[in-house]
Amino acid sequence: MTSASSALSSKALLWDRQGGSLPKLSGTGGSTNMSTFENAIAVLHPIEAVNTSEAITSSLPWYAIQVRCHAEKNVSLMLEARGFEQYLPLYSESSHWSDRVKKLEHPLFPGYVFCRLDVHQRRPVVTVPGVISIVGFGNTFAPIPDEQISAIQCIVRSGLPSGPCPFLQEGERIRIIAGALEGVEGILVRIKNEFRVVVSVALLQRSVAVEIERSWIEPQRSQRSC
Repeated sequence: MTSASSALSSKALLWDRQGGSLPKLSGTGGSTNMSTFENAIAVLHPIEAVNTSEAITSSLPWYAIQVRCHAEKNVSLMLEARGFEQYLPLYSESSHWSDRVKKLEHPLFPGYVFCRLDVHQRRPVVTVPGVISIVGFGNTFAPIPDEQISAIQCIVRSGLPSGPCPFLQEGERIRIIAGALEGVEGILVRIKNEFRVVVSVALLQRSVAVEIERSWIEPQRSQRSC
């Protein structure tokens, strides 16, 4: 054993979190040299790098990706595999077969998948098999407001009966003040004595309707007095 090894082995041992030993490191006067000690710990237990890709992605705007008929699910899976934040809202529908009833999931917005992206670096998106284009006006891509996507996500999470409906531009706008959809704003419609709120994505000219209780809503224009 070399003299350096003997000197090292003769010193008191410290123990790391995994039960391994570390030599006591001394500085001038025998006091612990904390800088050297911290460096040794950093080598054995390096601080994991903070993954900022998710934060960067979430700051990008949402866009509607037009896809071929019945290609929505495949496109959403491939976009996710390429690292994009995508969203394919689905609703359940009962299909009556001769011997059983089966629940099937269908896109709330047939022919479209939502995706956060930088349109200046859109090639990985538009080259996905099944993608037709990014929705916009002429040569300008049109982002979808975050609050519209958030409202749709809230409807899907609520588990309340929902499904596609014709796009509505006119009607009384309301705000839901109770229940699982509290805070969502939309248009109130009445179908066969049932109240529903319609949330629309104006860019796509598509809407989603969800059943609600009449007591859950108030006119959006109403303001509480101070």
